[in-house]
Amino acid sequence: MLSLSKIKQKHKIEQRNLTKQINQMKKKVSGKQKKTIQNQIEEMKLNLEQKQKKELEEFYSTNPEENENENENEIENENENQNENENQNQNQNENQNQNQIENENQIENQNQNQNQNENQNQNQIENENQIENENENQNQNQNRNQNRNKNKNQNQNENQNENQNQNQNQNQNQNQNQNQNQNQNQNQNQNQNQNQNQNQNQNQNQNQNQNRNRNRNRNKNKNRNQNQNQNKNKNQNQIQNQNENENENQHSLYNEYQINTRKNRKQKKQQQKKEKEKKELEERLKNAKETRGEQETKALLNILKKEGMKIKQITPDGDCLFSSISDQLKYYNISQKTAEKLRQETSVFMGKNPDLFMPFMLNSKNEPMNKEDFEKYLLKLKKTKMWGGQMEVKALALLLQCEIIVFQADSPQQVYSVENSKATLRTAYHKYLLSAGGHYNSIIPLKN
Repeated sequence: MLSLSKIKQKHKIEQRNLTKQINQMKKKVSGKQKKTIQNQIEEMKLNLEQKQKKELEEFYSTNPEENENENENEIENENENQNENENQNQNQNENQNQNQIENENQIENQNQNQNQNENQNQNQIENENQIENENENQNQNQNRNQNRNKNKNQNQNENQNENQNQNQNQNQNQNQNQNQNQNQNQNQNQNQNQNQNQNQNQNQNQNQNQNRNRNRNRNKNKNRNQNQNQNKNKNQNQIQNQNENENENQHSLYNEYQINTRKNRKQKKQQQKKEKEKKELEERLKNAKETRGEQETKALLNILKKEGMKIKQITPDGDCLFSSISDQLKYYNISQKTAEKLRQETSVFMGKNPDLFMPFMLNSKNEPMNKEDFEKYLLKLKKTKMWGGQMEVKALALLLQCEIIVFQADSPQQVYSVENSKATLRTAYHKYLLSAGGHYNSIIPLKN
């Protein structure tokens, strides 16, 4: 049979392994499969929780005493589970944000591809225009070459006509007529070629416009489909988040109910213990003889009665010296400083004047304090409820510029005097009143 601590260690290891599996599954999954995998994850979590609950119930049924003692640990574990659930929710939100970022990047890439396609189309159009211009330039160059050749022929013919006879002149006329006919035919051919080129350009422009319109329509349809898919995904994510929030609320309500019932049980037990302790103390006080602390208190009361004074009780909480001096300051309307304020100021004053205190103090090994020991002592005095003693009484007298008289039952009064004292403050020191150690009470006149 495993102990409770081993069972809990086993449960923690199982939960960690489950979280690792879940994270691995989420990394491998694409957007469409997220819904099915989240359902699987929830089923895995529920199965693990049920299994662990059954194991704990079996253990507590065999060991009922462990169940009562471990309620506090269960509350702490439940708080840790809540923190883990919050961390998991944060991870889920981060994953969702990453998915959104990936979707935005995909959209940007698609837009970039579209822009690239448009640029390619423009480049094709420019290339086609360049080819057309080159063809036109070639035609123009051919025409120029032909004209040059014609001019050469004409010059040759003119030279021949000058040198030849009249018969040759007739031949020249015939040649000229032929040349004219040829020029007319060439002009007609050129006009036909120009018309054909214009028609081709018009057809190309129409085809380009049609292709552009088709591409635009396709892009619009793609964008619409993408927007529709994004809206669907958003709605699905919202529904999933709502379901998760509902499940979390149900778990939190159940956990709060369990925590409240356990707290109520714990409070009842504590109250019962306190009542028992009170009854036991009352019975002891009735049956017990006069203790050494009571004898000391009676002796102090007799001493103070002769002085016209009495004891005012101060709670024994570690601040009794500073609380008794604070009570004296308030009683004589000197100051409204609290015990905590006096503790802080005393620590600072002793730190500023180490020569007045450090030579007279011993460390934990009963050796004279060095600077390190003294600084540690002052830090403890400032931060904790450490009891005050003779050095602190001396520091308070110098700090407040007030004479302080400490009354004791088995020794004479200790007077901590200062020059130009503002007032006299009185406190009673009890050695044996408390089993834990010494205690200081405030002293006030009998009339009050």
